[in-house]
Amino acid sequence: MESFSLKKEFPRVDVNGLRMNDQLVITPAYGLRKKINLNRTKLVFKACSDVSGVKKSNWEIFLPVMTKYCAELSLTLIPMQKTSDPHDTGRFLLKTLNGIPFKLNGQAVFECFPERGDVIVFGYHQLKFQVPQTEEVVEDFPFENRVCESNISIMIEGETGTGKTRLAGTIHERSHRSGRFVHLNLSSFSSGLVESELFGHIKGAFTGATGDKGGALNEADRGTLFLDEIDSISKDLQVKLLLFLDNGQYRPVGGHGVKKSNARIIFASGRNLEDLVESGEMRRDFFFRLKSGVNLRLKPLREDKEKIVSLCKFFANSKNVFVSNELIESYQELNWPGNARQLLGHLEKKRVLSGGDKIIWDGNDDSLKIDNEEIFLPDNVIPMKNLKINYANKILNQFDGSIKRTSDVLQISQNTLRSLVGK
Repeated sequence: MESFSLKKEFPRVDVNGLRMNDQLVITPAYGLRKKINLNRTKLVFKACSDVSGVKKSNWEIFLPVMTKYCAELSLTLIPMQKTSDPHDTGRFLLKTLNGIPFKLNGQAVFECFPERGDVIVFGYHQLKFQVPQTEEVVEDFPFENRVCESNISIMIEGETGTGKTRLAGTIHERSHRSGRFVHLNLSSFSSGLVESELFGHIKGAFTGATGDKGGALNEADRGTLFLDEIDSISKDLQVKLLLFLDNGQYRPVGGHGVKKSNARIIFASGRNLEDLVESGEMRRDFFFRLKSGVNLRLKPLREDKEKIVSLCKFFANSKNVFVSNELIESYQELNWPGNARQLLGHLEKKRVLSGGDKIIWDGNDDSLKIDNEEIFLPDNVIPMKNLKINYANKILNQFDGSIKRTSDVLQISQNTLRSLVGK
């Protein structure tokens, strides 16, 4: 039987190690699941004939017997020498008392130093060690309740994947509005259909309009309308939407009457709106109307490393899994071009593929570092595009500026040459 050394050099607790006041979740073969806090230096798990569930008496925990080959276990805190590091006060040692092995994350062992997120299985019973309730982390919410409960419009800016849609949905949930939450991605429709999707249309308004359509404003009445990628709509539609934002009234496509909607509007944009105004893609009055409410910019993860920590811990709590601190620290070194959507999606993939409740660095993460590798050029290295430009200009000078002769020698088109020397 392989034994762990109990000398001073045994593994330090660190942030993943099991410690006093951590939570133990016991799932017996029969009966209800039970949660207890590790507030004792020793616990013993024994089999009993009572199949009604988990019974606890001081330092002994009795579980219904299912098989004569069920291990009986002891969980003991092994103290260490005094240290200034609160994580190094000791480690819990779990070992069998009757010579029958148990399973640690699917592997048969006789003893181990369990960590947070580990799952122990013995005799159809399961023990799971996890972070106590007091250490649970939830995502920061950027708005006060009075903002959520008001009718004021909200403008959310940020790169793709920063969580704009999720934030808009949370605002609606906290608003307690009686209507629906309607998400309309304006860039997913052709320019001819956006107006119909937003305002609705009447039968016969255009080819293919075989019946009346209410539109998103009608669906979101007394609720919340989330207009995603507001930066993609045309100037004509900006004018029509501006009229609704001013008085709450709109006209369906092809209709003659005016309708009203009490929808609360949340906008989102992945592009800088000031740049769109300067380039002429957005009307200035429409820009000021979008900005007249509450404004928020969601930072990308590369600018907010602490957000990576909170997202990982939020995922761990919501999925009831353990995400190792070493994994979180490794993730903080990456850029995450897909931001929160990429991070949460990657964690979900790891959870499914791992088949367990403990998420650590594995082969699924190797591609992340490859994608995030940056190429650093020494100061004396000239980029290839600059070499092409310099060489084209050199040959052009040799032929006294003749585009035709130079393009023939370089075996490129005259237009390609002009684009090079123009740079």
